Formats: sequence, C-alpha cells, structure tokens
Amino acid sequence: MPRPLGRLRAAPRECASLCVSFCDYWGPGGPSPRMPAHSVALIPPPSQSGAKLSDRKTTQPWTQLDYTTATAANALSPDALDGFLAQRHDGRLATIRSDGWPHVTPIWFLWQEPVLRFSLGTSRLHLSNLVRDDRATFCVGEDLERDGSGRGTIAAVAFGRAAITTMQDDEPFVRSTTEAVLGRYRPTDEAIVWAEDRAVVTLAPHRWLTWASPPTAPAQESAPSP
Repeated sequence: MPRPLGRLRAAPRECASLCVSFCDYWGPGGPSPRMPAHSVALIPPPSQSGAKLSDRKTTQPWTQLDYTTATAANALSPDALDGFLAQRHDGRLATIRSDGWPHVTPIWFLWQEPVLRFSLGTSRLHLSNLVRDDRATFCVGEDLERDGSGRGTIAAVAFGRAAITTMQDDEPFVRSTTEAVLGRYRPTDEAIVWAEDRAVVTLAPHRWLTWASPPTAPAQESAPSP
C-alpha cells in the first residue's frame, strides 16, 4: 500500500539513504567510478547506431541510462534545441497556485531566442499565479517512436522567471506577438482571439534540461509460426 506523503517527512534515515545512493552515483564531476552495472556503455556509439552527432553535446557512447532519463550524453546541442523549438509542438506551462499546487496546462508558444513567449487571455489562472510568483517551468517533447522507425524521443524543459506585458503596457506588442504565436498553429477567428483582452508572457530560461534518447532498432515483425 502506498505511503502517504506526510510520512516521507518523518523518515530522514530513508531520505539520507537515497541521497547517499544518488551521490555515490553522481558526484561533483559527473558519474562516479562506482556506477551501477546497468550504466556501463553497452550501446554502439551514435556513428554506428544512426543517431545524429550534431544533435548531441558530446560524442561519447550511449549508455543504457540514456534511453530512460536526461543525461550529459543525450543533452541537445544549442543548434538542435533551436531547431526543435522552432517546430510546431504543443508545450506545457507550469506556474504556482496560491495554495502551493502546480498549475499545468497545454499551451502554444513562440521561441524567440533567448526567450519563450505565450499569449493568454487575461482571465487565465497562469497570469494571476505569475503576478504573485514569477517562477515558471515550460516543457515540450515529441515521441519519435510512434511511427515504429525507432528514432528515439526528444524533449526540453525550461526553468525561468516570467514577465507579463498587458495591452495597457504595450498594445502593439501584445497584438503582434499574439498573431505570431497563434499563427504558428492554425488560423483563428479574430472575434474568438480577442473575445477578451490578452497578455503576453515572456519566459527567460535560466536553466534548460534537454534530452534526445538514442534511436532504437525498428520493431521487427515476428516470424510466422511453422
């Protein structure tokens, strides 16, 4: 039976054990010599497996962990991140509610390096959250495995502080940015877009977490039974 979250606060020994285990694996300079066995580089280097070297920050061989979590090896290069964010994807924006719970919703976005921009109706909860606490997290990802090609997955998470621009602050900017954001996805009737005043949220990331998991072999059809 799962334990209530409250009991985790009363289990410092368990928390300390988890911390020690993590620190044993990931020290100040990266993975320690005491890596678990499953992290041994058993996967062919990207030049042999079909991955793009240009998409990665390093050229070290893939490890099994690179398939399941963000690592130094599968992080996106700056050019790859720019290219990914320039594509049309639905993102997820997370802000902090007044009760402390995260508020997460799908959202359309525009990447204008080095910032992300969003257009929101002024009644949206994200805006009141950001007025109170300007911290925000944005996530976008794509599962490239869906077509069976074995191309892996790609994702990016941005952590930063957001600034709000209202129509009272700069109406031309809000209108032009709204048109740029919504225009990336689909033509929208202006009466719907401007049913209420809008505001532009500009997120300036101070940290990125990115990954492109290694490609896997395409699924093979099972041989017919004799």
